[in-house]
Amino acid sequence: GSRFTQAAQQLETIWSAQNISADNVVGAFNADPIGTLASTDKLSIELETLLLDMVKLTQHTASTFPHVKAVCVNSSCYHNAGASLEQELTASIATATIYLQSLIDAGMSAQSAVDAISFQVACDADTLVNIIKLRTLKVLWHHVTSQFGIESTTLSLVVETSMRMQSHRQPWVNHLRNISAATAAAMGGAQTIIVHPHNRIDGEF
Repeated sequence: GSRFTQAAQQLETIWSAQNISADNVVGAFNADPIGTLASTDKLSIELETLLLDMVKLTQHTASTFPHVKAVCVNSSCYHNAGASLEQELTASIATATIYLQSLIDAGMSAQSAVDAISFQVACDADTLVNIIKLRTLKVLWHHVTSQFGIESTTLSLVVETSMRMQSHRQPWVNHLRNISAATAAAMGGAQTIIVHPHNRIDGEF
C-alpha cells in the first residue's frame, strides 16, 4: 500500500539481523502509488508525495540491493474490478510509463529505471486469451522502453489467478480455473505465479 517505504525499511532490518549480504538478497518492495490509489480510492499521503517516495526508495534500492525490484505495476485491481483486456493493458503501460519517466527525471539512467520495475497481472480461466495478453504486454513495454533508447528489455512478470473468475457457490470448480490461469501464466513467461486458494472469495477463506 502507501506505506511501502516503512515496509522496505522493516524488511531491510530483517535482512541485516540475519546477516544476509546485499548481493544475496532477492526480492521486491512493490511500491505502486497509482495502483494503491486505484484499488483503495484513497491515500494517506498525496500521490505526488508518494511518487517522490517511490523515486527515493528506487534510488536507494538500485544502489544497495542489485537483485531487488523497488516498483511494481499491479493491474490486478483493474482486472478484478471488471476491466477489459484492453483496459488492463492500457492501465499497466500508462502507469509504468509514469513511473519510468519519474525515475528518469530524478536522475536515474533509463536502463536502471527499467530494471527497477516489475509487472503484476491477473489471469482468468481463458488460457489462450491470457497468453496473448501477457505477450502483448511484453510487446507494448518493449515499444515504450525503445522510445527511451533501450532496445533490449526483459520484462519482470508476476501473475496471480483472477479473483473475479472464482465461483462462490461451486468453489471446487475453482481448482480447474486456477489450473487454466496458471498454465497461461507459465506459457506467457511469468517468473512468479501466485495461485489463490480455491475457496478464497472476496478476501475470505
